[in-house]
Amino acid sequence: MIVKIEEGNECCLIMTLLLMMRCNGEGVSGRKKERGREARMGWKEKGRKQKNNNRRKKKTKKKERRREGEKKGMELEKKRDEKEKESKNA
Repeated sequence: MIVKIEEGNECCLIMTLLLMMRCNGEGVSGRKKERGREARMGWKEKGRKQKNNNRRKKKTKKKERRREGEKKGMELEKKRDEKEKESKNA
């Protein structure tokens, strides 16, 4: 790339160099250039992927909570049955 340097144009030159470095993913702190599948997808696909992951997490949490609730329910039923047996025997 050829850049014509004129008086008072130094700022523009620096900015163009920084932009070039940013496009190549080098030299500038911050997010590096993405590689692989994420780089090929657009932002919509990335958002969809994240949304799907969150939905999957939510489902597993719900399942775990339900299992815990079932366990607690079973324990309560056992205690209730034991109390009924004791009251019948007494």
